[in-house]
Amino acid sequence: MSSEFPQAAVNPSGHAINVPTMCPLCSHTCGLRVDVKDNQIVAVRGDETAPNTQGYTCNKAVLESAEFQNAT
Repeated sequence: MSSEFPQAAVNPSGHAINVPTMCPLCSHTCGLRVDVKDNQIVAVRGDETAPNTQGYTCNKAVLESAEFQNAT
């Protein structure tokens, strides 16, 4: 599994980019907002605009993102 983010997620100004995504670990598919800086995950939180989870995330979504980042 690659941790490379699409080129659109690379911000030349050096600020973190907020990338909307979802967690595929269970049937809830929690909506997530992932902050990416220098092609590294710097923050993960629930996406309040996701209609199915409205900002809620279980621990799996947040903890797995840390594991994903550390695997690189």
